[in-house]
Amino acid sequence: MGIAPSTTATAADVEADHRDIATNRVIIQAVNVSKVYQSSDGEKITALTSLNLEVSENEFLVIVGPSGCGKSTLLKLIVGLLPVTDGTIYFHGQPVRGPRTDVGMVFQEPVLLPWRTVRQNVLFPIEILRRKDRDYVEESDRLLTLVGLSGFQDKMPYELSGGMQQRAAICRALIHDPTVLIMDEPFGALDAMTRDEMGAELLRIWQHRRKTVIFVTHSIREAVWLADRVVVMTARPAKIADIIKIEFERPRTDKMQFLPQFGRYVEEIGDIVAGRRAKGLLCQD
Repeated sequence: MGIAPSTTATAADVEADHRDIATNRVIIQAVNVSKVYQSSDGEKITALTSLNLEVSENEFLVIVGPSGCGKSTLLKLIVGLLPVTDGTIYFHGQPVRGPRTDVGMVFQEPVLLPWRTVRQNVLFPIEILRRKDRDYVEESDRLLTLVGLSGFQDKMPYELSGGMQQRAAICRALIHDPTVLIMDEPFGALDAMTRDEMGAELLRIWQHRRKTVIFVTHSIREAVWLADRVVVMTARPAKIADIIKIEFERPRTDKMQFLPQFGRYVEEIGDIVAGRRAKGLLCQD
C-alpha cells in the first residue's frame, strides 16, 4: 500500500505507538445475533445468523467479507440504528436498545453539509446532542490541526479535496469524544495514493486518541495494514468464518508490507473470503 509513517508525529504519538494499545477489557459483545429483513414483497432475507463477536477496548478491529454479506448491517446493529432479530448486542455490559450517542461514525462519503464551513460541519454533532457549540470550538480546532487541516476552519467543503473532506468527517466523528469509532469503507471512494495517505493518518489519529475502532473495508491489504484483528465474514446469511490476529508491531512501518508474513496474511484472508479455505493456519481466535 505504500504507507509511510507521518513525519509530523509528536513525541506523544511516538510513545503511544509503542504501547500495547488494545486492552483485554471487552466493551462490545454480539451474542448469537441474527438479523432478518422483510422485503417489499414479503420475502424474508436473512442478513446475519448466529453471529458471535467480542471487541476489546482500544482495539482496531477490521471486518472484511464478500459484497452484500452484511458488514454494514452489523455496524448498524452495534450502534443501535437497527434492532436485532435474535440474540443480543451488549455495549459496556448493557444491551443495545436504540441509537447510541457515545459512538462516532464515518461513512464512505464525507457527507459534509455544503452550506456550512468546515468548523461548522465538525461541530454539527454538538448541535444534534443539544450541547453548547462554544464549549467545543477549541476542540474542533485541535482536531482539525491533528489531521492537517489547520487554517481550513472557515473554508467551505467544495474548497477541499476528497481526502481533506474525509479528514474533516473524521474530526466530526470525534468531536463529542465517543467511546467507539465506526468506519464503513471510509476510504473506498478515494484514489489509491490518497487512500494510502488516509490510512497512515488514521493510524496516527487512533494511536493519539485511543479509541476503539471498528472498520469495514473491501481491501484485504488495507485490513492487514490497519488491524489488530481481522474478522472475515461469510456470504449471506453471514457468519464469522474466522478471526485472524495480525502479529505486527506498532507503529506499522512501510517496510512491513514487503515481509513474507504480510503476504501470507493477505493470501490467507483472501482464501477465506473466497471460500477456498474454511480455517487457516494463521488464524487465531
